[in-house]
Amino acid sequence: MRRTGHHQLSFVLADSPDGGGSDGLPDASERRAFLLQRAKRKRSARTVAWAADTSRLLEDVASEANLALALLNLLPLLPLDGGHIAFSLVEGIRGRAIGRHVYERVSVVGFALVLMLFFIGLSNDVGRIGGGG
Repeated sequence: MRRTGHHQLSFVLADSPDGGGSDGLPDASERRAFLLQRAKRKRSARTVAWAADTSRLLEDVASEANLALALLNLLPLLPLDGGHIAFSLVEGIRGRAIGRHVYERVSVVGFALVLMLFFIGLSNDVGRIGGGG
């Protein structure tokens, strides 16, 4: 059986020397003090729960952002790590180095593609915030 409200208060006050009011029940000031103390404990528990939920949310957002950046970095575009990996594989298969002028041209094209990708993502986010979709 669950003890709540008046029953809890009666058990708490039964341990006190005066035992509550003359009829054995707690008087108004004792009830008020007990309820205030219980409310403070509940608020404290809610604050701790809110902090734990917020911490979990921040961890989730940070881990998703980290994963997204890692995958983006592996795109085979030259300014990114994936592009350097791709060029190393091509050089390994060919058995000789790729010329510097080719490397520079591909870097410019890759950089332009990365900027275009970021611009598209940014415009989608701004459009979603503005109510456009």
